Amino acid sequence: MATKADLFRAAFYAWAHNSREIDSTAVLAHLNHGQRARLLEIREALNEVVETVDIHRQNGTYTRDRLKLHQTIISRILDVETLVRSTPRPGRRPIMMMLGGRGGSGKSWFRNRVYDEAFLVIDPDAVKAELPGYEGWNAFAFHEESSDIVEVLVRTAAALGLNVVLDVTMKSRAGALQKLSMFAGTHDIFIHYMFLPRIDAAVRASIRAAAPGGRYVPIEVILDNRDNEAVFDEARNEKSGWSFRDNLVSMGEHPKLISEYSKNTLDPQIRKPR
Repeated sequence: MATKADLFRAAFYAWAHNSREIDSTAVLAHLNHGQRARLLEIREALNEVVETVDIHRQNGTYTRDRLKLHQTIISRILDVETLVRSTPRPGRRPIMMMLGGRGGSGKSWFRNRVYDEAFLVIDPDAVKAELPGYEGWNAFAFHEESSDIVEVLVRTAAALGLNVVLDVTMKSRAGALQKLSMFAGTHDIFIHYMFLPRIDAAVRASIRAAAPGGRYVPIEVILDNRDNEAVFDEARNEKSGWSFRDNLVSMGEHPKLISEYSKNTLDPQIRKPR
């Protein structure tokens, strides 16, 4: 049975389910020999990798050719079909959804459950994949540059009044609140959070990284995601609706709904604009 929205505190829930005394050794113990070997191989290879911003940015400004590439990527993501599809019907208020949760928590579950094709989806990992040289294991090198492109996409989507989904970890309070503020007053805002304890998120993300073409996020980075739920608690205040789910379930089971809220009488989990 879901907890009543006015009684629920995500930070308390996380405190009860997270061990504060964990490190990378505890995560590696859950992996097989081949997976551990692959992660070691990746870590060693990253010692030779240079971040793309150090190559293509001079005195804080991207080179002309790199800016041209950014515009090509942005135009590809914001193509005519997507713009038409994600523009609300006349008289409808646009919707902004923020999907929160650690890397490896399973936020992809929300697709076609809380949003559909009538939304522009802004996913930083998908943006990384648009940049030349990205291979998954070297995602770190593209992090800052992809964040700059995401910032342009978010501002553009807000200015155009599009229905938009933004995929974030909610690790950064300032980052999450700043992005939400861009849509305040113009959009109905919904936040959907997928919970997974730090160690479980790190294990799942590491297994994914060890697979062919897998995206690598350092174990230490995921374990440092300590306050995501506290950020969610603050971000969800005075929003049109929110939900909090726990994905620590058996293989094949749906995440467990822990609590939810909606200002209207419609199903708060399906806010489709059409």
